[in-house]
Amino acid sequence: MREARWLAMNEARTLLIADDSAAMRHAIARCCAGPNDTVVEAATGAEAVELHARCQPDWTVMDIRMPIMDGLSATREIRRQFPEARIVIVTQHDLPGLRRAACAEGVDAFFLKDDLTRLEAILGERDAPALFAANQNPAPAP
Repeated sequence: MREARWLAMNEARTLLIADDSAAMRHAIARCCAGPNDTVVEAATGAEAVELHARCQPDWTVMDIRMPIMDGLSATREIRRQFPEARIVIVTQHDLPGLRRAACAEGVDAFFLKDDLTRLEAILGERDAPALFAANQNPAPAP
């Protein structure tokens, strides 16, 4: 984890954050972006697809429920155009069907919005390992 934070703080990256809530986009950026990072924001899935093509970010952080085009449809389109894209779903909707759908679209990880510290560690990784399986079944609450 220490190495991941170091990478996030010292290497310049481009992060695309797609969420219909400006406050959430800013919270994710504050939590996950280092001082050398460029943050690009999208308010809709369609805008995320357009911006991804334009800036080809190192990581895309995608909400599921957004207007015009939802995050899963946007992920599908980005993956069609850029199979190597690294995409993390961050949502408040913890439903097994959404996790399965996200997995089917090939996301690298799936997190809840109340767990941004784990997101920070993932975005600090140099490579995009198969993260989804590790995040598919969170530990049960005590």
